[in-house]
Amino acid sequence: MLGFFCDVKGNDEISMDTNELKYADWVQRGEIILQPGEFSLTNEMMKLFKENKVE
Repeated sequence: MLGFFCDVKGNDEISMDTNELKYADWVQRGEIILQPGEFSLTNEMMKLFKENKVE
């Protein structure tokens, strides 16, 4: 499994693909809720973002 952070060039408008997701929400870094433990790549990436180690 791989995880990537990226930068956007051009239009930065993001829309939710309702075929892929049922729900989405934007939150501030400090409002990110992490799952207990460190067994998930997604959780680890969210933790790095929340701790301001990536932009």
